[in-house]
Amino acid sequence: MKDVFERIFFRLFNWQIRLLIILFRLFCGKKQNPLRNNRLDSHLCDIDQLFIVTLTFTILLFLLPSIFMYYAVFTSVNNSFLFEKFY
Repeated sequence: MKDVFERIFFRLFNWQIRLLIILFRLFCGKKQNPLRNNRLDSHLCDIDQLFIVTLTFTILLFLLPSIFMYYAVFTSVNNSFLFEKFY
């Protein structure tokens, strides 16, 4: 069961980091083009789109430390059980 929580928070943490990178690029006026070998193209956002990007980026940025701490706790618990199993 402890391994399941570690995997869940690992995937959640990685997803959140990737999403923060994408939103930061959109905020700077760039987006990734998957049809052109993932190059960065310029992209102009409307004011409504920019508001949603800024709001989502802020929420994810403030949630990042708590998600990281959950991931670190479950990883350390899992590693302590593995360490205890060998000794």
